[in-house]
Amino acid sequence: MKTFNTAWMLAATLALSTFAAGCINEDDEPVCAADDVCDSSSLAGPTHGLRDDGTVDITVEEAWPNRSAEPTPLTARELAEACAVLAACYASDEPDPINAASDRDTLFGFCLMPDVSMFWEERAVPTSEINERWTYEARAILASGGDCSAVLAIHTDRPSEIVCEEAGCWWSSSTDPIPDVTCSGDVATLVSHGRTYVRDCSHALQSCDPASPTGCTDRAPTRCTHPAKDRCDGDVRLGCDGRGRVSFHDCTRLEGGTCQDTDDGVRCVYPDAGECELGDSSCAGDVLSVCVLGQMIELDCKAMGLGGCAEHSCEL
Repeated sequence: MKTFNTAWMLAATLALSTFAAGCINEDDEPVCAADDVCDSSSLAGPTHGLRDDGTVDITVEEAWPNRSAEPTPLTARELAEACAVLAACYASDEPDPINAASDRDTLFGFCLMPDVSMFWEERAVPTSEINERWTYEARAILASGGDCSAVLAIHTDRPSEIVCEEAGCWWSSSTDPIPDVTCSGDVATLVSHGRTYVRDCSHALQSCDPASPTGCTDRAPTRCTHPAKDRCDGDVRLGCDGRGRVSFHDCTRLEGGTCQDTDDGVRCVYPDAGECELGDSSCAGDVLSVCVLGQMIELDCKAMGLGGCAEHSCEL
């Protein structure tokens, strides 16, 4: 279950070290060969300044001009069903039934929290260390019919040289320059210093792009003037991170999500029907009633290909 814990729990609570293994040292100087460009986050480009109110002066279209059409956002039911199957499958390798039940309930509960499950998806980038966006992964889980071997095979490793976070995705290597890219449909083949990497861009909800350093139409970093206040452009939260790159959070990737200027600052706000509390759950035969976004949703565990209801989650 290490992959699940890394992707969901740790990633949602720990700040990532963007340049820990990149080709830029602490003095912002390249350490790879002088004639190589090995970090696409530092390429030259326009710097977006400040608006009169101190917010970053950029629009959604300027932040991501070549964005592929996104599929419809995840619904509360899709979130609940995908989380239920994922938690059951990841808990299945625990031999102790008591520990397995505890792990399953914990993972299911974390997955139902938008701040956790949507951590990468609202940034519109693949989940930590893998090629898949959460929307793609969740719907692939739903299509699995509860087959855990299929569920566990959905994750595919992303090249460690491709960094993705709220500022976008870029290539960063201490030794290998930005790769040459060829496309076969949505599949990108990247070659750098004799090393070959393959990405199916459709898993990231994007298309192959031979001009992209990541092989796909991922959002590239955009320069901005720091510090700048965040603002909402429609329901996308735009800001400027500490390294002077535009940050991007699409609040609409979960149905009903909006960008709002709250007492706690500009942030994504997800629906709360107010009918129940997170963690509320009960079984009626094989049907699990669980609180998702403040509303009770009934999940037929057996109809999803699982074994049945086990009080707080579905079991194999």
